[in-house]
Amino acid sequence: SMPLVEFDLMGAWFDKAREDLRQERWTSDAFRARLEAFEAMAPVVTYVAEDVPGKAMQVLAFGPSIRRVLKVEPAAALVDDWFPANIHPDDKPKFVSAFGDGVGASGLSRATYRLRGGDGRYHWFLDTRVRLAHGDGSRLVHGLMLEITDQKESEHQLIQAAKLAQVGELAISLGHELS
Repeated sequence: SMPLVEFDLMGAWFDKAREDLRQERWTSDAFRARLEAFEAMAPVVTYVAEDVPGKAMQVLAFGPSIRRVLKVEPAAALVDDWFPANIHPDDKPKFVSAFGDGVGASGLSRATYRLRGGDGRYHWFLDTRVRLAHGDGSRLVHGLMLEITDQKESEHQLIQAAKLAQVGELAISLGHELS
């Protein structure tokens, strides 16, 4: 779980970025530096993949934050089928449906799924992929995987609490009926 201090730092990062935009100091180098700082703080993994029509997308590079978020070295995550092999079995159909043929005609695709990290734990991600046009004609996809494990666990706890409350209400109702 991300401490509140880190969220405050991310807020400061966005405030500084907005100020730079207002002051027109947003150069390519400044943007790259801010993006690297953001990636170092936020629970995100960035990646670049090749989108070849009719084939599964091939991830070409992962950002360095994959070490921190998933406990996996970027080079190890590029080995053959590491990525698809570590998607939770229950999530594979949904993943293939969203990303099976690369990025859709709109150039944007999203999916929520679990991915096993180097520590053996599954992490929930909201993965957003965007195909960007490149001058050399390549079809590269840029992706951002936002870790949402804490949110998913909270949702699960709320659902369980609601079910328990319903059982309690039923027990009270039956108790009144029987007495």
